[in-house]
Amino acid sequence: MNISISQDTKNKGFLMNVFGPMFAGKSSTAMRQGTIFKSIGWKVLCIRIADDTRYDLNKMTTHDGMSMDAIIAVDLRDVHKKYANPETDMMPYDCIIIDEIQFFNPVTTIDICRLWRKKGVFVICTGLDLDKDRTWWPVSLELNRFKDDVIFLKAYCMHCKEAPAPFTWCLNANSDKKDIGGADKYMAVCGHCYDVLLEERAAIQKLKIGC
Repeated sequence: MNISISQDTKNKGFLMNVFGPMFAGKSSTAMRQGTIFKSIGWKVLCIRIADDTRYDLNKMTTHDGMSMDAIIAVDLRDVHKKYANPETDMMPYDCIIIDEIQFFNPVTTIDICRLWRKKGVFVICTGLDLDKDRTWWPVSLELNRFKDDVIFLKAYCMHCKEAPAPFTWCLNANSDKKDIGGADKYMAVCGHCYDVLLEERAAIQKLKIGC
């Protein structure tokens, strides 16, 4: 899926959110768009969360191995301070892609994304809309208030393998909310399978309590 742009859009800035469960192709979608932007001469910067150490720290990498050069950050304010013109706040990039947006600081992330958009940057934020409990991630929810456009992607259910999957199921019932991982920890599931798995987990917990 390619994002429709215009010269007017570029000059004004743009905030695009690419949301969905794990394994839905969010990062791939953003990287494909970044490649298109590069082909027309745009300067593109990719940012990934420093906590994710699964892959090359200098690459934004998908589950299937697709990658693009990237920098790591803990807080987007640090990126702005390093690259922006201190007098104008202008960034030397036409497009900035932020991967795994849900893990960044909610307050500063919103402020910086809105500033970059205001300064004419095409900002693409990819990440989970919902956590493992089907609750909105604070950053994703707040970003959705200010987006110019949003793409909601779905994976395909890894449990029944018969339906689109808008949810992420955590294999470990006691996992922390921010537990970075791949297929070893999570699977994308449809609504029916999520409910079935939830009932099964509740039944197992009930049996343990009764022992």
